[in-house]
Amino acid sequence: IETDRASVETRLSSGQISSLPIPGRNFTNLALLTPGSVVNTFQHAASENPQQSTLVNTGGQEFAGTSYQLDGMNNNDSVLGITMVNPAIDSVAEFSAQTNSYDPEYQATGAVIQVQTKSGSNDFHGTGFEFLQNNIFQARDPFTQGLHAPGTPTPNNRGIPELRWNQFGGSVAGPIKKDKLFFFGDYQGTQRRIGGSESLRVPTAAERAGNLSDLGVTIYDPSTGNPDGTGRIPFVGANLSGRISPPAAAILNALPLPNIATTNPAANNFATSAVERYNTNQFDTRGDYFVNEKLRLFGRYSYLAANVNAPGPFGLYGGSAFPTFSFSGISDALNQNIASNVTYTFSPTLLADVRFGFSRYRVTVSAQDQNSQLANQVGIPGLNLTGRPDTNGLPDLTINGAGGLNLGYNCNCPLHERETLLDYVSTWTKIAGNHTIRFGGTWEMAWNQRLPSDNHRAGSYQFNDSVTSNANVAGSGLGLASFLLGD
Repeated sequence: IETDRASVETRLSSGQISSLPIPGRNFTNLALLTPGSVVNTFQHAASENPQQSTLVNTGGQEFAGTSYQLDGMNNNDSVLGITMVNPAIDSVAEFSAQTNSYDPEYQATGAVIQVQTKSGSNDFHGTGFEFLQNNIFQARDPFTQGLHAPGTPTPNNRGIPELRWNQFGGSVAGPIKKDKLFFFGDYQGTQRRIGGSESLRVPTAAERAGNLSDLGVTIYDPSTGNPDGTGRIPFVGANLSGRISPPAAAILNALPLPNIATTNPAANNFATSAVERYNTNQFDTRGDYFVNEKLRLFGRYSYLAANVNAPGPFGLYGGSAFPTFSFSGISDALNQNIASNVTYTFSPTLLADVRFGFSRYRVTVSAQDQNSQLANQVGIPGLNLTGRPDTNGLPDLTINGAGGLNLGYNCNCPLHERETLLDYVSTWTKIAGNHTIRFGGTWEMAWNQRLPSDNHRAGSYQFNDSVTSNANVAGSGLGLASFLLGD
């Protein structure tokens, strides 16, 4: 029972943290050990959250209501509601989470998560580790992995895409000058090759030639009839041959043919897999200086660089992201954090604590086809603009209805963001008789430049059933037919 404060707090020591099984050695998962905490219903994609900060809701409040403090300094990305720097477990000396009645210096509605990093001592200490996951030990998903048409060879590795998850590193700490100056440093590298698989539908060879009769839908010629969609004439046998748009033909010729035999013509007929490359390198360095009995200070620098390369199911032509990845594209990120602290004891009853922090979050996201004018190559003019590389690639193409599919990279890219935070905190503690009085102030300055592509800069196009339907005939028309006609 804490008799000197009203806050509700969960506290974990370094020994507890190192012995707990933490997924991915990610300290933000420790927040789930606090009462009233649950994982949020969605998580940010790795493209904008390379440090893999877990979104946790506490006490019924949204994840953005959580305040993260690293060595007493603000560690919050105000745009995404995540941590700006996710320190390695080997660098964490103490973790605490306050979920009620916070001290007035904290701004939060959910929880206040505080992390203190380790410092050196008069003795040398070190750690080393490596963790490995491998697809050899993975079970096969019978719905998306190992599927193949009868008479064809079984895919390699039982159809399970490659998985290599290597996480390795260590730490070292010790004295520079005994009883005076100490150092601590750690490194953690993570090299991930994460396999993803899915089954989807691609047009058959007959459909690419314009024969859509297998889908059992009556298709009407949009160049006939009235402007309101009535009075249109149907294509005989649902056959569009001779009317196929050259860009549509060029796009479909670049896609693979079905590799699964199905009894339902509209069912998924193509199984595919790919591997996401996801590498991070991070380190922390800290120095502590015990000047004298009255004056102590420390400084810390943290660094994390991440690169994510997640292909789409159709290579340059994109497609729906693999569920395992939740993202398709390329992301390059660099997060940095600096914290310093000076503590001075004026007298046995007066203590001053001054802290300064700097945080920088920088991420660039691009599509796999960002460097190619793919729309021009397939014959769609006026989308990939000269001198505007941000308009490169294939636009977002969505073919709705039976036999539909998605093409292009819908990854909110290109995206450029750089967020900077300066933080200054001054806290004074005065003991007066039986009373302890704390007072002080915080000054923060933050600025952010975010240039997203909420919609693809080469355009987003929907191909709907209604374009090739008769307004008086329910269930007529196909989005695939609209695409083939280029309408």
